[in-house]
Amino acid sequence: MAYKKGGKTNSVTGSSGITNVGNDVDADLAPTYGSSANTVCQGNDSRLSDARTPTAHNTSHQSGGSDAIKLDDLASPDDNTDLNVSTSAHGLMNKLSNDDDEFLSGQGNWKKVFPEFQFFADQMENPVNSDWAVNDLAVAAADSNNNGLTIRLFDDTDEEGVGFSLQIPEGSTNIVFDIVSRRESSGSAQAVVPKLYVRELPDNAAVESWSAGTDMTAISLPADEDWQYDNQSIALSTLSLVADRVAQFELTRNTGAGGDTLSGDWTVLLVKVSFT
Repeated sequence: MAYKKGGKTNSVTGSSGITNVGNDVDADLAPTYGSSANTVCQGNDSRLSDARTPTAHNTSHQSGGSDAIKLDDLASPDDNTDLNVSTSAHGLMNKLSNDDDEFLSGQGNWKKVFPEFQFFADQMENPVNSDWAVNDLAVAAADSNNNGLTIRLFDDTDEEGVGFSLQIPEGSTNIVFDIVSRRESSGSAQAVVPKLYVRELPDNAAVESWSAGTDMTAISLPADEDWQYDNQSIALSTLSLVADRVAQFELTRNTGAGGDTLSGDWTVLLVKVSFT
């Protein structure tokens, strides 16, 4: 019941889960516990600690959202490749390799970039004295099919050669030869066997002696006189070569090899040398 004091009526009532179980003079406010509307939750209610799927709110964490999260404020990621960029998806950069000589390739791999060396026929060295492994020159001449090109002609009876020198890049393990060549005269499909001699110029030491010759993979030449592009890789260890040293090479045609079947001259335009 309401009561009057000083001409004013006072009243004590409850709402939203709180009920006055006393009276207006001796009020006793008691909560109504429950899980429905107009009830209150107790401190030991399981709903305060149970696992539940949160309401979708990812947009609030996006740029411009009410609770945007900056990438650099997140915890450090695991040391794995989960977030790496790839050819099929955007992503973060690969973990650094800690090697100043490596660069990230278009396929997402750290790779060393080595120089390439091109030796056209008129840039090759001429083995014309006893300081060479084979003292017999594959002569330079105008190409018989295109006089604007200078080529080297390797005879089919004598082992003739050309030379070139370069510094082997530090960190490399394989040497790759690309040879652009053709047969001088058309005929049936045949092959030539290139042969390689090497020697190194060590630091503060005498120039090494020439190695024994190493037969390269035979190059197949079709019946026509078209230019052929051939590629083969050799481990530096196979040639006893050491990275970061200057090396001199002599390339010959091993006419005595059983796989060298080409009758007539072998015409070479270019030798390109690269490394992996």
